[in-house]
Amino acid sequence: MLGVGLAVASAVAFAFTNYYLRLASRDLRQGSVTAWSSITGFIVAILIAVGFRESFAGIDGWGWVSIAGIALVWFIIGRYLMIMGLRLIGLSLTGPMMGTIPIWALLLAFFFLDDQIGWTQVVGVSMSTFGLIVMSRAGR
Repeated sequence: MLGVGLAVASAVAFAFTNYYLRLASRDLRQGSVTAWSSITGFIVAILIAVGFRESFAGIDGWGWVSIAGIALVWFIIGRYLMIMGLRLIGLSLTGPMMGTIPIWALLLAFFFLDDQIGWTQVVGVSMSTFGLIVMSRAGR
């Protein structure tokens, strides 16, 4: 039960973050909003790594360079694109579109990691996709 509560709290925290990013993107350039939100995320990541350093003990120097480089590039690209979406289509559509992350993770795992997809996952992805289509057409 604690895990579910933490997951919901995380989702609410990310929703508030996106809300404030939307507010900031009205008055600031996308690059500025991306930089400030990325710096904040980087600081949190360092605090987590220091707090749980025993878990990361087996990673060598090149491993850290690889992890940091990949995370930094993809985080900044993803954050920049999300802020563009917030500015162009607003939070009410960008938020649900960001909710497709599990769908993309499922597809990437299927195609590149040979994970199996069950019928319940197909139904879930179909429902999510249908919901996004309905939401994107609302108000037209």
